[in-house]
Amino acid sequence: MKWCEQQPRVDYVLAMGTNNQLQLRASDVLEKAKADYEIRLEPVTKLMESLFSPDEELSEAKKLVPEAIWYRSLCYKTQTSWSRSRRVVTKVCYGDKGSQMRHIVTSLPASKITPSLLYTDKYCPRGEMENRIKEQQLDLFADRTSTQTMNSNQLRLWLSSRCLCFNASFPSKLFI
Repeated sequence: MKWCEQQPRVDYVLAMGTNNQLQLRASDVLEKAKADYEIRLEPVTKLMESLFSPDEELSEAKKLVPEAIWYRSLCYKTQTSWSRSRRVVTKVCYGDKGSQMRHIVTSLPASKITPSLLYTDKYCPRGEMENRIKEQQLDLFADRTSTQTMNSNQLRLWLSSRCLCFNASFPSKLFI
């Protein structure tokens, strides 16, 4: 974060762990998400009660209602590690499994992008890109590119991909 702030025209969106202070500041949003979920759950529960006997377990009704998602943007400064206040966006999800809270810190001002768009359009695609990189590393054994030259690493990737193609073209019974 410090490096990003020292660069001209560089904005950042970084994940941040939760703490007691952030949980406290997001408590009102958590209550709103909980109320939103319960309002949407009520008609489903009534329908399930009308279709089934009241003594049956109706916990399946909670799984039918999508979780409530709320966002909040606030200015926050840690006690020791940050030199100044920064914008933190909190995402609160409330559903059948309870509540989840995630935070990101950014240099983008609230006037430039709303909290929900910041989280869904800027932060989440980065995570999806990391999933594709991880797939490549696992599928092509690309985690073994630790030699000193690019050519030798490229050869390792090429050999891995050739071995995968070669093994995929034969029935698995031949390799038992």
